[in-house]
Amino acid sequence: MKMKERQAKKNNPAGKYRTPKDIIQYSVCAVILKFLYHGLRVLYRHDERVRQDLDRIERGTTIRISCSAHGPSLEIAASENGIDRIGHIGRVNCTGCCPAEEKLPDIDIRFKSADFSFAVFTGRIGIAEAFSGHMMYVNGDFSKIMSLVRCMEQAERYLFPSFIGRRILKTLLPKKISSLRLYASILFSMLLR
Repeated sequence: MKMKERQAKKNNPAGKYRTPKDIIQYSVCAVILKFLYHGLRVLYRHDERVRQDLDRIERGTTIRISCSAHGPSLEIAASENGIDRIGHIGRVNCTGCCPAEEKLPDIDIRFKSADFSFAVFTGRIGIAEAFSGHMMYVNGDFSKIMSLVRCMEQAERYLFPSFIGRRILKTLLPKKISSLRLYASILFSMLLR
């Protein structure tokens, strides 16, 4: 069965053939990307470490975080509010080379496979470990990418419970707001948008 699945994926690189595992991984990653976006917006207001790192990225810088070549992605831009979404959370429509009319983002972070992104977004490995383990492709200014990775690491601290945080983060910095308040703010923010 595995051989047939691999052959079908090889014959259909556009991602039209998807297994139930792929559907679950893509759905979970899409939901977590949404939580990450809203979480970073809330943390920008409440945590000065996230605010300082996001302020290092110039206003108007476009950022795309993709779960894989054909997985869900988040397109945002640095703004006076930290970040604003410029695209919807959806599937990436290219395989690495985009049409001339599509503007490439200033910072492009794409996980090499949906399995890697799923492992990061479900707390099995940390974003810094995935970055240092070459589980993602990055394109753009390295200092801005590192600022964004630090922000995502802080978001992991708030979004994951402590027993997961201790396993995936090097240090557990003190929280500026409670995780419960963060989740309530995220859900409220999601309802408004």
